Amino acid sequence: MDPIYVDDVVQALIRSYLAEPDEVVEIGRAQSVRVIDIARKIIDLTGSSSKIVHLPMRRGESLDLLDIRANGRMKYLIGYEPKVDLERGLRRTIKWYNEHLYEFSSYYRYSEGDLVE
Repeated sequence: MDPIYVDDVVQALIRSYLAEPDEVVEIGRAQSVRVIDIARKIIDLTGSSSKIVHLPMRRGESLDLLDIRANGRMKYLIGYEPKVDLERGLRRTIKWYNEHLYEFSSYYRYSEGDLVE
């Protein structure tokens, strides 16, 4: 994964719109992070006793490798570099979900049909 905090995505999209680059701009931090490492970090930050469950990839997910040039190219094309690091972004995200958890009680949950066989 190449996780990027939503504020950075918004800023990159605005800059892309204003800069009108002649090529596709990949928005990301260009810092590959394994899903297992993110899961462990979330458990650590929340003090959770959750167990990590390994499931097949969901439909539409890819094993494509991260293009580590993306961030440098983004800076060159639109003059922007992400500002929020992974831990700070996770802390902010956790805080937001804790403040809005009551809103999610009826939302969709994954079913067996969402997973690749």
